Amino acid sequence: MDEATTRATVLEQAKVLVGATASKERKRDVAKRIINQAKTKMKKLKNSRSAAHEYLPEWMAAISLDTTTQARLYAELELMVTTTINAYLMIESQESRVDKKSVAKILERWIKSSRSKPKEFMFDLKTQLVIVKANLSTLRFHGPAQGDYLRIDAMLTSWMTLATNLSRRTLCNPDTEIQKYFIDILDILELLGAPEHTFVKLQQLQAAAEDEMTE
Repeated sequence: MDEATTRATVLEQAKVLVGATASKERKRDVAKRIINQAKTKMKKLKNSRSAAHEYLPEWMAAISLDTTTQARLYAELELMVTTTINAYLMIESQESRVDKKSVAKILERWIKSSRSKPKEFMFDLKTQLVIVKANLSTLRFHGPAQGDYLRIDAMLTSWMTLATNLSRRTLCNPDTEIQKYFIDILDILELLGAPEHTFVKLQQLQAAAEDEMTE
């Protein structure tokens, strides 16, 4: 589902709640409430699910999503995170908070590896993380971790783990592992100040996955 479709879906939900004759301002207010509810739900799941993922014995971990579903889900998640990071770095670059020399060095190594030059900052997740780390002192972050560099460092470590796991293309991950992906991605989206429709899309993907996990 693209950005325009996601926005339309949220506005349609708002129209149902307040009625088709409600003002545009009223519909937008309700749409924002829906988005905030999606964010709140994701945050509430964070502590309980991270604990379950950490302590549940491997032999007890259920695998509810088949290989096809997992392949599609990971493609959606990787696309979401990669494009969000690209958009973030584009803004930061335009504001002169990304050192051009650091990017040039990374791009040089990239091309020497016989890879074509990407558009904008559309590298793989690991390389995007390298760019962020190289400019950590000048980038402007968002969300609850803003200004807390110890917390940001921990989130960047989770980012690297996520990038590694997604790149392995393992299509038989247990439910707890997939739930951890959603938690880590939520942190990344908040850190980078992702647009509201992206949080809604993440919540929709999570809800669809959970529906299959509970069947």
